[in-house]
Amino acid sequence: MKTVIVCTTQRSGSTMVCEDMARMGIGKPNEYFLSWIGKESSDWLAELKVMQERHVVNGVFAFKIMANQIRRIDMKLATVFDPLDDGPFPHFRAAFPGAEWIHIQREDGVDQAISHFLASRSGVYHMVNGEGDFVPGASMNKAAIDEKLIDVPYDFKALIDEWHRQQSGRLLWTEFFRSTGINPLPIVYENYDVNALRSFGRLIGVELQAEKGKRNLTKMPGSRNQKIKTQFLLDVFAKL
Repeated sequence: MKTVIVCTTQRSGSTMVCEDMARMGIGKPNEYFLSWIGKESSDWLAELKVMQERHVVNGVFAFKIMANQIRRIDMKLATVFDPLDDGPFPHFRAAFPGAEWIHIQREDGVDQAISHFLASRSGVYHMVNGEGDFVPGASMNKAAIDEKLIDVPYDFKALIDEWHRQQSGRLLWTEFFRSTGINPLPIVYENYDVNALRSFGRLIGVELQAEKGKRNLTKMPGSRNQKIKTQFLLDVFAKL
């Protein structure tokens, strides 16, 4: 069994990449550790084994983990794994020896902050086109999304707080990979090319499957984001 760990932050395009991974047989990545966050105690090793057994696809256990989740998961795994070394999140890394890593990030941090601001307040996180089987939670078609996003009021304080959170997550992953010497496959949302993912799959020895149908997930409309971005930047500059 191969393990592929997708490291990212919210609104980086990671769900789209994970759909592509599932379509070509590089596991079926999702935030499987999310259910651990609210639990105080459990047999974490047993839960990990069940998770791996349930979610291995095409010989690959792939999962996604956010920057704001890994510390808490590392603390839980500390009860069953000795630290790998003195580096960051040593118990998490000890749980997945020989794993392959993917780092997904968004180049424009302001766009990313606005995207999460709108998603968290509208309750709409994804837009689908109805052409595939993959339907993530909190998704809608384009017409419904346009109506939802119009109702989200502008809030400078919330936006600047969101930007700081996204930058903290970006720093965490940058320093994590630098200090551990892990060389992940880098994927940048703005210039994402699915062919890089295919090459990655072949490189790590995955027998890629024939991709069924088209990607169902599509990028959210940008017109509302641009209006908010213009106002947000004006407010930032006015406060300098």
